Amino acid sequence: MTVRDRAHAVVFDLDETLLDQSSAADAAVIAWAADLGVEDADIAQRWSLISNGHYARYQTREISFEGQRRERMREFLGRQLTDEHARAAVQWSSSPTVNAHNSRDF
Repeated sequence: MTVRDRAHAVVFDLDETLLDQSSAADAAVIAWAADLGVEDADIAQRWSLISNGHYARYQTREISFEGQRRERMREFLGRQLTDEHARAAVQWSSSPTVNAHNSRDF
């Protein structure tokens, strides 16, 4: 049986009517940042601005996908990280076992 045989509809939630993705993303960023020791009042908004800026640079091919991930981590943490440390911070932030890592090592 193929997916075509089983799927009867595909639903896109472009305006967050069905799922509140923004609130979930904000809560995740706030928890993640707190574990990093970053607890600004507007942390979710700051992360969004930083992420969007570097992603826009990626979209115009100014930097690579991995490059934008490293640059947003450097800017967010406010640290001059080597590529290796920035990559480790990105991998750490994406890890399902984030709490098992020592975030202060970045």
